[in-house]
Amino acid sequence: MLLLAVTLPHLGDGDWMRGDSGWYAAIALKAWRTGELWTLYEGPGRPYFNKPPLVFWVQGAWMWIAGVGAWQARLATVAAAAVCVAVVGGIARSLAGRRAALVCGVLLAVNIEFFRRTREISLDMWNLAFMLVAAWALVRIAVRSRGDHAARDARAGSMAWPVVIAGAALGASLMTKPLVGLAAPVMVIAWLMLERATGSHAGGAPRPAIGRAMGAVAATAIIGAAIAAPWHLSMARVHGDAFIDAYFGREVLARGTGELVGGQKATQPAWFYAANAAAGWTMWALAAALFVVGQRGWKIDPARATLLRFGVSWGVGWLVLLTLFPDRRDRYALPVHAGLAVAACALVGGRSRAAGRMLRIAPVAVAGVGVIVGMLPIRVQREANEQWPALKKWMDEHPGDEPWDGGFSGAPAARVYLMTGLWPRTTRDVAGRQIADPPIGSVLLYHRRGGWAPGPGEREEWSAGDLRATRLVAAPWAPVETPDPGE
Repeated sequence: MLLLAVTLPHLGDGDWMRGDSGWYAAIALKAWRTGELWTLYEGPGRPYFNKPPLVFWVQGAWMWIAGVGAWQARLATVAAAAVCVAVVGGIARSLAGRRAALVCGVLLAVNIEFFRRTREISLDMWNLAFMLVAAWALVRIAVRSRGDHAARDARAGSMAWPVVIAGAALGASLMTKPLVGLAAPVMVIAWLMLERATGSHAGGAPRPAIGRAMGAVAATAIIGAAIAAPWHLSMARVHGDAFIDAYFGREVLARGTGELVGGQKATQPAWFYAANAAAGWTMWALAAALFVVGQRGWKIDPARATLLRFGVSWGVGWLVLLTLFPDRRDRYALPVHAGLAVAACALVGGRSRAAGRMLRIAPVAVAGVGVIVGMLPIRVQREANEQWPALKKWMDEHPGDEPWDGGFSGAPAARVYLMTGLWPRTTRDVAGRQIADPPIGSVLLYHRRGGWAPGPGEREEWSAGDLRATRLVAAPWAPVETPDPGE
């Protein structure tokens, strides 16, 4: 209820195509409209190798059925966020009981740095959902491995399904973003090691059997790799170096070595994610309120101490890993917020009657506020730049002119596809090499950040903001290369 209350009001408002959302939606829709699902395309004849296809399959199927629009695009991300909230609660329930599960789910749901990501098509939200499912299954295995050997042996058969679930979720993660999911088992291993080193038999739950839990983690990694391998191997076999250079080179190696991508002028400072964690102020405010009404001080029982160690291992582990990765962006921090929600939940408790009443009232109160906000004529997200409706109007007035990509690839071309159903015809491959010559009379579209400007043989037909449309009046087509001015 809390998550829906903060995500559904004005879900259809604002410019939903800004950033990568329009690009992702167009690629996903084009795949389902053309039936080209195995190799995705970011334009006619131009393969898209940046990300694996799983979320594109899900998003494209949903929008193919529900239609093209803001609420359709965002609702799928809301569903992924709901999975995250539920699974964080599941992890807390496995380690510390139902009330801890409720507190953890509530804290994550109201974290503004978490739920604001539902205003876009977020591969990172889906990736977090899959990684958390894998972590939940591994936590279940660790919990079941506690106790005497006879009891563990009796439960050994029941551990097969959690391993399969964890492996399938890890495979789904690897089919969502390149290699990121491999860090999830590492965070669980860090928790297991911390639990083994600091957990206590006295007055609390027994420590997990580290060997059995580690074996489950290894099996999970093998299953996940086996699920993701066919698509990756197929892409390498079919597309060769073009796929390898784009997927492992530009998307992994270039970002990992600090190369500026996507129009960046400089990388973010090392304290970037610490500041981002603090920016989730709504979660911290609620945690503080629960702490005050709970009146439990800083003393925590052994079960919540286990939960705290998991939250610290996951949240701090991701914070360190992401900080070491030079390409720092706020959307990457979602796993950090999930871990910090678990850690905060373990600290605030919430077992007093006052805290219980607060948790029972909060969802209804916030839902009521959400309904009121949804009815008010307020703006929660800025509208699309006027240049885009103007471009659509101009194109509608020239229905016979199928546009060509002068310097318009990527997100701008995708937006045109979503608005008009026409994807500008491809002139360059993914490496930037020219592969087609527009004939005389062709209309060419340019964007300020497209890397190219009109050449001497072109006549400007229309312009607005960052956009220009020209007509080729003299061969050869010779656009002028221009540097990306940045975001």
